[in-house]
Amino acid sequence: MVFVYLMGSGTLTCQSQLRIPSSNQDFLSIINRICQSYRLTVVEKINSAASLYAETILGQLIALLFKSINSQNDILIDDKSTETHYLSNLMKEIKTSLK
Repeated sequence: MVFVYLMGSGTLTCQSQLRIPSSNQDFLSIINRICQSYRLTVVEKINSAASLYAETILGQLIALLFKSINSQNDILIDDKSTETHYLSNLMKEIKTSLK
């Protein structure tokens, strides 16, 4: 329930969106890999969308929504956090790891 509260509370003030074209992995493999690499937890997974959540050791909150958006397996990531710099770096790392 913490995730639902955070998404509606305005606590996560930093947000961005990232599109990664034509991943060569299936959606579930991508989600599993991202969760293992960045210690994220799957909050909910429905078809080709998954909500992920984490809290860093410094208390920064991160919420990500991964969506597979077309038949070429493009991935769209909507992300929110309490800290812009951390969020920006995380998105760069994820983009590099999914190439």
